[in-house]
Amino acid sequence: MKRRGAINAFAVRVFATLWVVLALGGLASAAADHNGAASSAAATPASLHATVGVATAPWVCLIRIEGSINPAVAAFIEDAIAYANSHHADALVIELDTPGGLLGSAQRIVKDLLNAPIATIV
Repeated sequence: MKRRGAINAFAVRVFATLWVVLALGGLASAAADHNGAASSAAATPASLHATVGVATAPWVCLIRIEGSINPAVAAFIEDAIAYANSHHADALVIELDTPGGLLGSAQRIVKDLLNAPIATIV
């Protein structure tokens, strides 16, 4: 269960960071659209809120793997794919730092990545 807690906590941090970046970008875009190229008047906060509040922010789930590839790592990646998919992530990013490992586990990981219902980036 500790694994899932780590995924949840990290996914929340990633989601929060992406949401802030995308929300600020959306605010700037909404202000530019509202003001037009020739107008210098400031947009009202209500119009910005209505424009930004409509869309949902895309997010990615990020996991880090350090060490050798083994059955536990394969299960962790399987769980991460399921978590990201069930929480409607746009992609799963895997930071991989490994010297190698068991062939069977590596084959299982490749199979899971190729059959993942979401985009996976290693």
